[in-house]
Amino acid sequence: MMVVELFGFMGFLGIKLSAVPAVILIVSVGIGVEFTVHISLVSLNRKIMVIKNNIDVIEECSESLKY
Repeated sequence: MMVVELFGFMGFLGIKLSAVPAVILIVSVGIGVEFTVHISLVSLNRKIMVIKNNIDVIEECSESLKY
C-alpha cells in the first residue's frame, strides 16, 4: 500500500519515474519498513518485560517513549 501511495504522490507532483526517483522510492519504502519493525519490536519487548517482571505500566510507557 505504501508503494502505491508513493507512486500516486509522485504522479500528483508530476515526477517522472526514472532511475533516480525509482531508487529514492525503494529507499524510502525500506526505511519505512525498518522503522515500523523497530518500533513494533521495542513495544513487544517492553510488554513482555512488563508482564514477566510485574513492572508499573505507567512507568514503562513513559520509559518507552524516551526511545
